[in-house]
Order: sequence, then C-alpha cells, then structure tokens
Amino acid sequence: MKLNQIWSRRIIIAYLVITLGIRIFYESELGSYFWISFFTGFLSLLFLWALVKSGYLNPNWFWFENQQKGGEGQALPEKISSGS
Repeated sequence: MKLNQIWSRRIIIAYLVITLGIRIFYESELGSYFWISFFTGFLSLLFLWALVKSGYLNPNWFWFENQQKGGEGQALPEKISSGS
C-alpha cells in the first residue's frame, strides 16, 4: 500500500508537529533528563524514516522535486556566468 503525495505530506507534518509538541510538553516534567527527550525524538524520526523508506509514505519533499522536474512553483535561479 502506498499513499499519494498529498496525504503523505499531511501525515508527515501532523506527525512531526504532534511529536514535537509531546516532547516540549513533557520535557519540563523530565527535569535534567534531557536525554530521554533526545532519545524519544530520535526514535520518532527513525520510525518516520522507516515509513518513507518502506514506500508506505510517498512525500515529494514539498517544493524541491517540483522545481527540479519543471513543475509548479517558482523555478530556481540559474547561475549566470560573467564573460571576461
């Protein structure tokens, strides 16, 4: 099963916002144990990476691929070489 790019983007953004919110909320309760928050963030990113790598999520990494393929969005400026 593979999600389309729009739903993949929405799920990734929601997942990142929710996990960041949870980490910020609980970090104050952890006191000096910041490594627990770091480890939780690492595991959540690892889980997200596994979903993308397995092909379940299919993000197009926002506007980067569209610009490279000549799709929608503003084109990247081309390098202008000055003739000497």
